[in-house]
Amino acid sequence: MTTTTVVRYRVHPDEADRNAELVQAVFSELQELGPAGIAYTSYRLEDGTFVHVAEEDSPGRLREIAAFRAFREHLDARCEEPLVRRSAERIGSYRPG
Repeated sequence: MTTTTVVRYRVHPDEADRNAELVQAVFSELQELGPAGIAYTSYRLEDGTFVHVAEEDSPGRLREIAAFRAFREHLDARCEEPLVRRSAERIGSYRPG
């Protein structure tokens, strides 16, 4: 059964670019490894808020990715507001050709 988690947080303004770099490293490693059972999307909003959506066929799969562990390592210190983590149920998805 796939689990979906949505995480939202705002980083300190001087940490936004560094946070984005760390997130990009996660995507680079995912691209390189091509693990099955993981779908991951991240957004950077104009106010410094980041939103991540992870779908995993078993919880904790992302933590197996070294770049994800590096991203999480000092995340609390980069945050201006605490993380808000919620489980979610996908209603639908559309991605044109």
